[in-house]
Amino acid sequence: MKEMIFSIMMASFVCSAQALDLTKIPGVVAETGRAGFVFPAAKSIVVAEQISLARDVSSVCSFVIEDGPDEVDVSFQSGLKEVGGACGFSKSGAGTLRVEGDVSLGGVMTIYDGTLDLRAAQLSKATRVNVYGDAIFLPPVKSNATIEL
Repeated sequence: MKEMIFSIMMASFVCSAQALDLTKIPGVVAETGRAGFVFPAAKSIVVAEQISLARDVSSVCSFVIEDGPDEVDVSFQSGLKEVGGACGFSKSGAGTLRVEGDVSLGGVMTIYDGTLDLRAAQLSKATRVNVYGDAIFLPPVKSNATIEL
């Protein structure tokens, strides 16, 4: 299936009620009861801008990635950064989230389900990753980071 590539005029998306969020992408909805987003399985989604996680709402942003027909369901091409304090994210759902580019997060990345692919990412020096159950973690191919699992 063809992927949907999104490039929105804002330089970043924020996991925050006051800012533009990923729900501007067709089919993506805010997660109920948490600071986070649910991505549909119908088509692969590529987000070209860097994702910013703001601590003003929560120190953890949730990404629920549903499994679709393509190998990679959601791709963040320009990395992730935190704004306003240490932030991390959780990844759930059976789909695959690929993150490329710089990942500058002081918080923990937690994978509950599916796959988190960081092979094309550049991680901050001390990156912490929690992997639960049958979740799959694909670490960066090239990295100077110390990954604490």
